[in-house]
Amino acid sequence: MGIDRDPYAWIDDFSIVLRRDAIRRKAGDPAFEFYTGSKITASFWLAIVSCIAGMLGGLLPSHILWSSFIYPAAWLVVVVGVGFAVTLLTIRLAGRSIVFLAGWCIFWGILTGTVAMWGAQLSSAGWAYGIAGGIGFLVGITEGLLEHADLEGHDSLYMTGTILAPTSICLAVWFNRQDLVGFGGFQQAALTGAIAASLFLGPVMALYMAKWKSRSAIFRRASVYLHHDDFVAEGIRLLNIAIRLTPDDAVLFDRRALAHALHGDAASAEADWHQHKVLKKESLAPEISRGWLHLRHGSPELAATAFDKALSGKARPASAIVGRSICALRLDQPQQAIDMLGRLPKGERDARSLTYLAQAHFMLGHWQDAIGVATDAIEELDSPYGLTWLVCAEANLELGNNDQAILGFNRALERDQELGIEERALEGLEKVDGPVFEEDELEDFEKALSSGS
Repeated sequence: MGIDRDPYAWIDDFSIVLRRDAIRRKAGDPAFEFYTGSKITASFWLAIVSCIAGMLGGLLPSHILWSSFIYPAAWLVVVVGVGFAVTLLTIRLAGRSIVFLAGWCIFWGILTGTVAMWGAQLSSAGWAYGIAGGIGFLVGITEGLLEHADLEGHDSLYMTGTILAPTSICLAVWFNRQDLVGFGGFQQAALTGAIAASLFLGPVMALYMAKWKSRSAIFRRASVYLHHDDFVAEGIRLLNIAIRLTPDDAVLFDRRALAHALHGDAASAEADWHQHKVLKKESLAPEISRGWLHLRHGSPELAATAFDKALSGKARPASAIVGRSICALRLDQPQQAIDMLGRLPKGERDARSLTYLAQAHFMLGHWQDAIGVATDAIEELDSPYGLTWLVCAEANLELGNNDQAILGFNRALERDQELGIEERALEGLEKVDGPVFEEDELEDFEKALSSGS
């Protein structure tokens, strides 16, 4: 069908108004994590954490650690204490967005140090370097799976880790076996682990920080906040940060203009739209944003005018097509909505646009078509929208398929992130005297329907 599986496609549909709890939950998505502090400070701190973790890892396979049952217990206590202290210090020094990376460094630092000291203690040089290089390579390729939605050039990061892990571990083993420092016991074990972890994770984390670009994450999170009027001010704050990072980005000015307009600051909105046009003269984005603004303010006629203006040229932005179809639905013109959605390029069709298409068929009384289109959105795209299930359920209700309607209304309740979905789903269940199922009960009910029992 040529449909888009972008999980964040809904963000640019500002006709959607989310519940407050849904806003908080979505804003906490790891894909929206960003960092705007000093990357040098963060990299240096992560290198220190890696070194400490490597020391702890180097102690773990040491014969001395296992000479008394007290030592392993003490080691565990120290690891827990270090983890707790690192978390608090990371928040203070670098911010919460670096906490995960600090934890990542603790885990892989301990593992790297453990492998290094294990290899160093083997009597045979062949086995020592074989273990260090072989398992080190596995450590490198596994640690390299660390990704982020806004990481530029992950392949280079992956290759760097794959090379550095076995190299640093082998170097630590060599350093230990040459006895260059003149001391043994706990100190030598800790030093071996520290060398391996620092030389591996220090450069990898520095490269990760250098390649972590926060602009897109800030933009996405700010856009999420625009889906509820109570959070618009926070969206503006984030967009201010993004514009400071990339002051020549026209897209950011357009989005901040929409935010100002939603917040009731028309003067600031117009100023940002003017700046957007200065940076990108032929852009249609301001008209599209004005269309979303009018939809949010309950004026589909004005929104239709704005979207039509955006569609008047050669370019046919998908967001303008979708926005114009929503206007048609709200103006009780479902056939026009179907015609508009038919103009969407195949690659731009997603679960949300299919949901609007199903809604248009429902309004025309084409119950079976509505069910078919909604089912495509659900089965082919795993639609996350309660509205998709709601349209499907209401169409089944019209056809007298009460059990399917009950299933659909309950599925809509599972996805009731938009305002109004819960009320409509409960109203539908009331019409058929259907129960609200718990998760396990709903699964059993769906299986029973599928089996025909």
